Amino acid sequence: KPTAIGYKGQANPFHLNSPTVLNTGLSKRLFWDGRSRSLETQAAGPITAGFEMAGDPAAIDRFLKNNERYQRLFAQAYGPGSAGFDNALNALAAYERTLFTRGRYDRFLEGDNQALNPTEQQGLKLFVENACAGCHTGAVLGGEEMRKFPLRYHRAWSMKGLKNTQKMVTEYRRLSDTEFLNEESHYVYLLMNMGRHETALLNEGFFHHFPTPKGETTVSCQTCHDDQQVRLQSPFPFYNAGGFLGADDRKYFRVPILRNIAQTAPYFHNGTIKTLEEVIELMGRHQLGRTFNKTEIDQLSAFLKSLDGEVMKLR
Repeated sequence: KPTAIGYKGQANPFHLNSPTVLNTGLSKRLFWDGRSRSLETQAAGPITAGFEMAGDPAAIDRFLKNNERYQRLFAQAYGPGSAGFDNALNALAAYERTLFTRGRYDRFLEGDNQALNPTEQQGLKLFVENACAGCHTGAVLGGEEMRKFPLRYHRAWSMKGLKNTQKMVTEYRRLSDTEFLNEESHYVYLLMNMGRHETALLNEGFFHHFPTPKGETTVSCQTCHDDQQVRLQSPFPFYNAGGFLGADDRKYFRVPILRNIAQTAPYFHNGTIKTLEEVIELMGRHQLGRTFNKTEIDQLSAFLKSLDGEVMKLR
């Protein structure tokens, strides 16, 4: 599902997509904005959030301490009189640290050259050569870093700030009221009156195709040049359902874990993008500043799908 559904059917108010718990035991950052550094503190968030589980720590603590079955189970794990909210968080984190997966990719790393087929190996080569591993680091290929998204060719608000963009929009509207002979003279007029940098921002952001809230695709200057929509639609190359802007509203996000990524659609922080192929195209264009061709997208997709694995059994 694009976003989590919680207590009494409430959707996450920021329309956030739930990250996987598989392999998250090696994460150094948790939540999309990276605000938590441990599984124990992360576990408290969904339990107590009013729109998720709406739990009260004191009430949970009393319940656990007064429940004979939990008293017995906690005593076995932590010692007598240990039932309570804090140890419940510790137990949840301990369980999550068992959810590591292993698959063909691991066998390839261990020297089995046949574990990945030629297409998947070429995808791995592209992944490394294009520095994807610079953000998707570590054994689980993610979960360790905070990175800004997007870096390139994003909307003008991302580069100028909301206030400056609104001034720019106002100026653009004023200039656009003038009748022009052709598109070239229009561009030259903007260049002379707004400056090269501002005009470049318009070219790189304001006239791109992108989905509207209803899923329709439009090419309308007004879609972007609508003051009330600038904050929602300008920062990302897709509709920003929920208006979430990452850590401190600076568009910094926890880098997602790529293991088992083929099983965790839809993608990005608000679950807007449905396929790996579209994710690859967007990441290439907006993070790397390059356009992957269809063959490269297929190879990268094949590699990402090879990261699937089964949860390892406890010994």
